[in-house]
Order: sequence, then C-alpha cells, then structure tokens
Amino acid sequence: MSQCAPFVALILSGTVDKSAAEDLVGISNYGVPGHVDMPSGFALPDGTVAVSANAVDIDIQRGAVAFQVTPRLTGLFRYSYLGRYIPPDGSLYDRSFDVRYLIAREDRDGWIPAVSVGLQDFGGTGIFGAEYIAASKHFGEDVTATLGIGWGRFGTHNGFDNPLGIINESFEHRPGFTGIEDTGRVAFDRFFRGDAAIFFGADWRPIEPLRLSFEYSSDAMTQERPMGLRYAMPFNIGAQYRFRRGGTLGVSLLSGSTLGVNYGFTLDPFDPPSHSGREPGPPAIGPGTAEPASAWQPVPGADRRAALGSAFAEQGLVLEGIRVEGDTAVIDMGNGRWGAAAQAHGRAAAILSARLPRRISIFRLRSHVAGMPVTEVTLTRADLEDLEHALDGSWQSYARAGISDAVVSSGTGQWDPAAGLWIYPYVSPFFFDPDNPLRADAGIAVGGDWSPARGFHLTGEVRAKVVGNLDEADRPSNSTLPHVRSDAWLYARESSFFLPHLTADYYWRPGEALYAHASAGLLERMFGGVSGEVLWAPPGQRVAVGMDLSYVRQRDYDGGFGFQDYDTVTGFVSTYYDFGDGFRGQMDVGRYLAKDWGSTFAVTRHFNNGFEFGAFFTLTDVSFDDFGEGSFDKGIGLSVPLSWMTGKPSRNRMNFQFRPILRDGGAQLALRDRLYYMTRPERQEELAARWGRFWR
Repeated sequence: MSQCAPFVALILSGTVDKSAAEDLVGISNYGVPGHVDMPSGFALPDGTVAVSANAVDIDIQRGAVAFQVTPRLTGLFRYSYLGRYIPPDGSLYDRSFDVRYLIAREDRDGWIPAVSVGLQDFGGTGIFGAEYIAASKHFGEDVTATLGIGWGRFGTHNGFDNPLGIINESFEHRPGFTGIEDTGRVAFDRFFRGDAAIFFGADWRPIEPLRLSFEYSSDAMTQERPMGLRYAMPFNIGAQYRFRRGGTLGVSLLSGSTLGVNYGFTLDPFDPPSHSGREPGPPAIGPGTAEPASAWQPVPGADRRAALGSAFAEQGLVLEGIRVEGDTAVIDMGNGRWGAAAQAHGRAAAILSARLPRRISIFRLRSHVAGMPVTEVTLTRADLEDLEHALDGSWQSYARAGISDAVVSSGTGQWDPAAGLWIYPYVSPFFFDPDNPLRADAGIAVGGDWSPARGFHLTGEVRAKVVGNLDEADRPSNSTLPHVRSDAWLYARESSFFLPHLTADYYWRPGEALYAHASAGLLERMFGGVSGEVLWAPPGQRVAVGMDLSYVRQRDYDGGFGFQDYDTVTGFVSTYYDFGDGFRGQMDVGRYLAKDWGSTFAVTRHFNNGFEFGAFFTLTDVSFDDFGEGSFDKGIGLSVPLSWMTGKPSRNRMNFQFRPILRDGGAQLALRDRLYYMTRPERQEELAARWGRFWR
C-alpha cells in the first residue's frame, strides 16, 4: 500500500493501548471508533492517538490519524487514494478531516449507551462527507452493539426524509459538491441535510485477541461503484486480530463482494513503550568536603572548576560559571540531556552538595538557554539532606525552593568559548503531492555551532543528498500569489548539496520577564535576511506575548549564497496562553511571506512526559479562490520526545506534521528558535509542572 506510505514511520514507531482492546473499542476503516465501515458511539481513551491504514480492492486505500483531544472530543486527519476515480483512468489523492463529540458516556451497569455525534470529511473534497449520531452499548465483557442514524454518505442506502425537516425545510435538501474550488472549505450548508438512513453494527470477542464485526451499512458506496467496486448487499463483516506486543491486523468483506485489509495501532501518551528510569540514578546528596570555603572564593581555580565541570558533564549538564560569596554558591548551568528541567536542577544540587565545602550551604542554580539566564532556583544544603529520602520529598523540596526570574539577580559573569560539531543522517519528507503522496530525500547533514561570547552563536549546516525523489516533482505552481512556498520542489531539483541555514544569532535578556533574539544570514531553506524577536513571559503566568519582525529575500534554488529578486517584510504579534490541563493556545497576527495579512490559530495538548499533539489553521485577506486548492492553510502536528520512545533521557524529539496542501497564502518564515518554545522548559511554569522529577 505505497499510497499510505506517509503513515509508515508512525506505524513502525508505535505502541498499543491495551485498554482499547479490553473495552472492545474497535477502529473502523475510516479511522474512527467503529465496527467495519460504520462508526460507533464510543470514544478512545483520553489522549490516545490511533493510526490506521487499510486497502479495499486495489483502488481504494486510506490512512488516518485520530486523536482523542479531550475525553469527549475526537479529531482525525485522513489521506485516501482512489484509483480510476477520475475518468477514464485518473486517480485522486484526497485529504479530509473529521471531528466527533461524545454527547453521553456509557453507563456500563445501567441502560444509558455511549452517544456520539460526528462530522466526517467536513473540510475536504466532501467525497467521504457524512454526519451521524451513533449510540453504542456493551453487553457483558465481550459484545458491543451500535445503532445510528446517518446523513450524506451514511444516508444513501434505504434513505428516508430527513427528520430534521420538522425544524426547518432547509434540512430536506443537501447541496452537491460544486468543484475543486470548494476543497478545504467547511461545508456548513451540507451538515445534517438531505436524506437520512439507519445503520447498526455489533462486535464480538470470542477469544481475547480476536474481534469479529458485523454491520448493516447505510452507505450505498455510490462514489466507489464507477471505479468498479461491486455492491451486492448492505452488509459488511470483519475480523481483527490484536498482536501481543501491539498492533492490529484485520480483514473485511464489504458489500458481500469486496475484500479489504487493515492495520492499526494506538499510541497512549500515558503508557510509553519504554518507561522512564533507564538512566543511571542521580548522585547521592553528600556532606560536602572539609576544605575551607575561602579556597573557592570568589572564583575557584582552574583545577577545581574543571573537576566540577567534569562532574556536571557526566550528568548531561554544562557548568557555564561558578562564583562563591560567603556561604552561597552561584552556578550558571546549561541542560543538555534532561527533558524535565527539574531533573537537571536536582542532579546539579546533588553534585554541589558532595563536591563543595561543607560551609557552602546555599546553592543558587541559574539555568541558561543559548546563553540567556532564564530561571534561578535557590536550594539549601540542609533541605537537600532533610528531604532526600522523604516520602513527599518532591513536594516539600518545591515548597522550600526559592524560584525567581534569573535576570533579577546577578550571575557569575563567566563564559568559556564553546563549540560543537554534529553529523547525522537526515530525512526530508514532503507529503501529499497530488502526483505522489510521499516524496522524500535522505542524506548526510554536517552542522556546527560556535559561541565566542555569552549569547552569541554562529550556527550553520550543510546537507548532501544521497537518495530521494523530491527532485522528480514537476508540477508547476498555478498560484496567483508570490511563490513563497509553492515552488519548494524547485529547490530540491536544482541542488543535492546545499546550506539549509547559516546564521549569526544573539540572545539576551533586556529586562525582567523579557527575552530577545536577533538573527542574520540564511534563515531557512528558501529565505535569508535579518530577523528580530522579543518575548514578554512573566514567571508563573498563563499568558506570554511575543513580537517578531523580519526583512527577507528569497534564496536561489541551488541552496548557496545567492538570492532572487523577491523580498518582503514579515512579522507578527504572537499571544500564547496556557488554558490549564495541558492545553496551550497560540495566536499570531501579522503579515505573511506573500504579503498577505491575517491570523494563525493553534491549540496544542501537552503531556507532562513531553508528548504533544496540536492543530492549527490560518485565515488571511487572501480569498479562498486566490489561495487555490485547500482554500486556507491548516494542519495537525504530533511531537514525540525520544525519551518517551526509548525510556532514556534526551531532549531530542520526533516531529510529524500533516498539512493537506502547501500553498503560498498564510506562509510563515520557518524560524528555527522561537523564544517561547526555547525558554518554556526552563521557565517557572514548566519547572513547577514537572518538579516531581527533581529527585530522579
């Protein structure tokens, strides 16, 4: 199923939520909780990501990623291949979004079923467009049943007059799909309109890993019949086997005539495949040395500092400076390993307790990001010794710690020039090309960073393509806007050896709760210039506000130092808000690369282990017609910490973005280091949320 290849990386990296099997919540061929094709009223466990891929005959293939946004709200992105859909033999690659809401939770001991209302393909071409209300109930531990009513596709077999017509006669008629210009628009005028039909389904688990499904489908498959699909009857049957270590494999017989196969798995953020704790334990709290404190004042000698720096390095930390004032040690430090900053502070405190003189009893730990001081945590030797083995040591250590904005108090003033070099294999995927749903280049990347002074960095990277097919794309852009993104394929075609970025950056703190960054050079693959950003993020507050402004010129296609004629000024005012319970929002208002004005809205759900899932959309003064196919920019993203996958400490992440189509409207500059996301892990609000790892 090469057309579903964009999902292979997720499939290979996944784990399975066993609770979904225990509760007999199956996933339908459309990727939502359901039976075979028909949806059920159940919801997935909170936070779960469900990935599925299926093939029906040879000409119908789908892949889907569903996310249980809240205990009641489910969102889904689906990518489908329909062979011979466009006469005489043209194929269609279709992108669509679903949303569904759990109206009522099931009462397992009573008679109340789980009831969900859903919109299928509400923002795509409408080929799979449908709405439904489904009610599902468990009968014992091994049987579930669903009764539902559907509209759109789910109202095409044995349909009857829409019962909602008694509310308003407009519900009796469903407008048709008028053409490609409608793609991407939310079809409000078609929701729950037209004929309705009844569907039902049932699942039975005869043995633990096997699920058998039977359903009466209200989908007459009118879109697929011209492709050669044989429709014999409205009944579907299926069998699905769940493997011991994860994943499900199933087969189905659709309409009494057509064979289908499917594979799926779920990711449960609360149940990682490799649990944490595989790293070495932290150093023990020590009594300190017998040296006089004066031997370390005000700045320890090179030998002492080198020995302390080595101890920090063993724990994945960077000792950037130390100053001793009486009984207090001020430490400037960087965190190169730990996803939870509290864990870095805990290990640093343990090192200091053992290696500094006993009379140095107060430790002021100042965390730094790119040379900027972010947060200062003040701990006492007495508290560390008292709480190391306390049952509620995490809570008490947080309550006793002094946490403040690091810019308020002075640091060590020390800095040793630092340099780093990295070599790694890279993969640059490009999803959903209408001619080929998966294009990608792979090769070797060599990069480096040199910091001659605190906050100043020279950073660059060079890439050499080894294999790939991005250069095979040859679809000319038909955009009426400046081609700020729609010509991206030309960059891959012109050069296999290129500079993705080469910049001079300066990071600093202009004042309390303020962060700043200035950058100049080759900012990203397609644009170079100068850029500046300021962030106001008061410690411990839900809201933060940033402003960025850039003057950029479009780079030559060969990926070198040359530029084209197109230039522009782009910038935004960005508001970030923490809604609580892991939900964060961002709104950018400003001018985009194609000189359009508008706003981008994004919501992300963040879990304490670093797992993230989010969605975004952009609306600008570019009309839907001028934007072209897709109507407006939108997408979903998944970010998985490497530590979640391996159980080993790491700050690296795997990022996946599913954007239906890349156009010029609503295009932003791809700046690598946004201040809010750089500094948040070290700021007080995140430090407090993950303080439970202080003693880890």
